[in-house]
Amino acid sequence: MADSKIEINEKPPVLWRFLSSAELPFFFYVFGLMMHMPILHQYAYLRFSIQENFPYNFGAHQTSCGDNLNKTLKALQEKVQEQSAHFQIALSLCNTLPSIFVCLIYGSWSDRVGRKPLIVLGMCGALLDTVCVFFTILFDLPLFFILVGSFLNSIGGYLTGLLLAVMAYIADTTEERDRALRLGVVEAVVFLGSMVSRFMSGYLIKSYGFKNSYIVVVSSIGTACFCSCCLMKESLEGKKPSLLKSMFSKVWMPF
Repeated sequence: MADSKIEINEKPPVLWRFLSSAELPFFFYVFGLMMHMPILHQYAYLRFSIQENFPYNFGAHQTSCGDNLNKTLKALQEKVQEQSAHFQIALSLCNTLPSIFVCLIYGSWSDRVGRKPLIVLGMCGALLDTVCVFFTILFDLPLFFILVGSFLNSIGGYLTGLLLAVMAYIADTTEERDRALRLGVVEAVVFLGSMVSRFMSGYLIKSYGFKNSYIVVVSSIGTACFCSCCLMKESLEGKKPSLLKSMFSKVWMPF
């Protein structure tokens, strides 16, 4: 009598499936990114206020309220606001423009080599950005270093590339009947991470200052990098072509 083999497909434990999913690192990424933005905006405004000798205190807005300022201080306030607005425009350009172009390459590249490399690349770009900001705050470096970090983050794909990769990862790893639920979880992750970080950022700045508050951002992005590199599995298996060839062989397709 021939031996019969019974194949048993056991699913991994729920905890491991959660730890190895794309949603966990993406939550830490969104949390860190959404806390990074208000802290960075307030810090830039503070630096320009110090540069122009304008009395600005995040925890005591009455000192810089427009109704309590004389003509000299109002002129300084307008100058600080103008410089801060110009910096925000430059920061937005560094964040968005490179990511728009590189995502045209990264999309087809991830179809060939898998989604995990693109997710890890975006996480590492965000970590470089936060490290540049942290050292700028810690050592009072020129704000130009923040723009450099934002540019590096954008080269890694920024939020655009990560969202693209996470959506594709979920499409690869779920069946059609479960896909809508998982995509809803991603949207919930974005909402929850944004809401919690926005509520915490103001309190942290007021109570602990910019340096200590930004440690939370670096820790969150660092955790996202660890989860994506060490815990998350690749969604596409099989033979993978060389890195440069796979990145540029289908660049023409979006056009």
